[in-house]
Amino acid sequence: MPVGEQFGSLILNIAGSAVVGIAGGLILSYGCGCLNMKRWIVLLVAAETFLSGICESFHISYMITFLIIGVTITQ
Repeated sequence: MPVGEQFGSLILNIAGSAVVGIAGGLILSYGCGCLNMKRWIVLLVAAETFLSGICESFHISYMITFLIIGVTITQ
């Protein structure tokens, strides 16, 4: 595989993780604001399962995605 193709794949992987992570983080942040604190764990587990499936379907890194979700939620 040529270096340019590998670099393009890397950039696509990081950009895809960033998009999914930011979208997931914003949805989780809004959802946790609307729900009772006792229901947060249900939302977080459901979102984690769904986003793991999205990452697997698009072959992007779930670790970077969840890192970006954490950064988005804390900001």
